Amino acid sequence: MGGRVRAHRYDRILEEPSGMIVMKFGGTSVESAEAIRRVAAIVAQKAARKPLVVVSAMGKTTNRILAAAEQAASGNLADALNAVEELKDDTRREAVQAAGADRADAVAAILEREFGSLESAMEAIAERGELTPDAVSALKLHTTEVFSRVADACLQLFGGYGYMAEYPISRFWTDARVLRIYGGTSEIMKELVARSLLGR
Repeated sequence: MGGRVRAHRYDRILEEPSGMIVMKFGGTSVESAEAIRRVAAIVAQKAARKPLVVVSAMGKTTNRILAAAEQAASGNLADALNAVEELKDDTRREAVQAAGADRADAVAAILEREFGSLESAMEAIAERGELTPDAVSALKLHTTEVFSRVADACLQLFGGYGYMAEYPISRFWTDARVLRIYGGTSEIMKELVARSLLGR
């Protein structure tokens, strides 16, 4: 890889000798609608070179989900569900600002469905009474699958434009898809969860 790395606050842009550009944006870089628009503008500047863009979950999302899971595991399900509700409200607000007011109802419907399954995951953790490695695997599987489904549903809102590289949603969908691969593929997470259910 011997390319040149330029730091942009929390962002990294790696320019390879081959001319390929990899743009990585951490959670803080996409923590709000305004931050997402900044990221989109940075990516747009390099769009002609077709960069590979990697985007983390919105700032502090992973930590908030894990904190809620720990609350659920310690028997504090009500606070865990409140934390999920707050995360949903924050995500809805930022998603509507990023997607536009004309798509607010569609975004809200997507988030309602997907966050409902996250609430179910919290209830299951509370029932177990502990946050075990297999529960963390299940949570990783759940959140990456949800993120992929949300990105897919948002891409659908843009119709044919969603598949054009000039539109940020196309890149966000591609970036969401890779989450099901790195950090432990969804298939590996399913195997870990299955082993725990079968007692192996």
